[in-house]
Amino acid sequence: MKSIVILISVLLLSACTALITPTVEKTVTKLDGGNYTIDPTHSRVIFKIGHFGLAKYVGRFNTFDARLTFDPEAPQQTQLQATVDTASIDVADADFSESLSGSTWLDSQDFPQAVFSSKSIELQDLTKDGRQQAQFCGELTLLNVTKPLCFLVIFNGGAFNVLSARYTLGFEAQAQFKRSDFGLDAYIPAVSDEVELEIHAEFLKR
Repeated sequence: MKSIVILISVLLLSACTALITPTVEKTVTKLDGGNYTIDPTHSRVIFKIGHFGLAKYVGRFNTFDARLTFDPEAPQQTQLQATVDTASIDVADADFSESLSGSTWLDSQDFPQAVFSSKSIELQDLTKDGRQQAQFCGELTLLNVTKPLCFLVIFNGGAFNVLSARYTLGFEAQAQFKRSDFGLDAYIPAVSDEVELEIHAEFLKR
C-alpha cells in the first residue's frame, strides 16, 4: 500500500511539473515584442578577473536594474538601458567586498552606479541548438568614464511563465574590457587588467 501511495505522489508531482514548465520559443521573430524589465530574482551579473596568474577570481553584483524595448520584426532596433549598483559587489567575503567598493577600487561613494546603454545590434549565426546570437554594442560608464563595450548575446527564447503570470524573455551575455581604460588600475598585473563579464537574465514583459 505504501508503494502505491509513493507511486501516485510521484506521478502527481511529475504532472504538476509538466504543467508549469513552459514551451520556450527560440525563433526571434515569433517572440512577444514590447517593453520589458529585468527580473532580479532570476538574473545574475557576474565578473571574473585573473588573480596572480593562478586562477579566475569570481564575484557578482547583487543590485541592478535593466529596461528592454524589443520588436521581433526589427530585432536590430532593440534598446537596453542597464544600471549596476557598484556598492552591491559580493565576493563571498563581507570585509573584502566592502574594500572593493572603496576609493581604491570602485569608489562607490562618489560613483554609485555603472551604466550600460545599447547603441547597435548585429544578428549572427544561430547556435547549434537553434538559439539566436547577436553582437550587442553600446557604451559602459564606470567611474565617470565612458567607453564602448560589446556583448556576445544569446537569446535563449521566450515563454509565458505561469508562476509569475508574465511573458518572459531569457538571455545570456559575455563581454571583456580593460579596467585600466576606466582608471581602475590598482595592482596590475598581479590582478589582471582584463575583466570578464557574464550575465544571465530573465526579462518580464510590462
